[in-house]
Amino acid sequence: MQRAAAESEKTIAVLSETYLKSAYTQPEWAAAFANDPSALERKLIPVRVKSCKPEGMLRPLVYVDLVGVSQVEAKQRILEMVKERVKPDTEPAFPGGVESVEPLEQPNPVKFPPDKLNATSKVKDIKLRNLEKQMAALEEDYNASIDQLSFTDNAVSRKRLERQISTIEVEITEIAEKIDTLE
Repeated sequence: MQRAAAESEKTIAVLSETYLKSAYTQPEWAAAFANDPSALERKLIPVRVKSCKPEGMLRPLVYVDLVGVSQVEAKQRILEMVKERVKPDTEPAFPGGVESVEPLEQPNPVKFPPDKLNATSKVKDIKLRNLEKQMAALEEDYNASIDQLSFTDNAVSRKRLERQISTIEVEITEIAEKIDTLE
């Protein structure tokens, strides 16, 4: 079993309650998962053949679902999962462009009247600036993820990007609420 796991290019995890409860299957799929945890090479191919609920490390994985489908449909789904990622015929256009960089002008320092300058307003301003920087970085990550999603054909990678986009959306909402409370 050790040699087979080490030498195999791909490992198919045949998901069913029996498979999930077996003592010998976990080391097999875990070895494939450990060699490709981000599923870029698709070394682990989970295939659900009977109704079951994968738990633990198998839970977030996208699997080929064969429950309740015809033999022809099952074959098609498996072939889709194991085929290599299709690349576009032409290279996608670079989303940015070469821009000339102009030197930034240094802003004039703001002068506050002595009675308005206090530690509380300084802290509030610093927090607000930091939150706005975080928001800008999240928006940049969000846009990059959306662009990447449009060029991704791999189901596993698409699912990972969709989860990433969802997480970024939650973070953007949280930061927007924090900004609202400070303003």
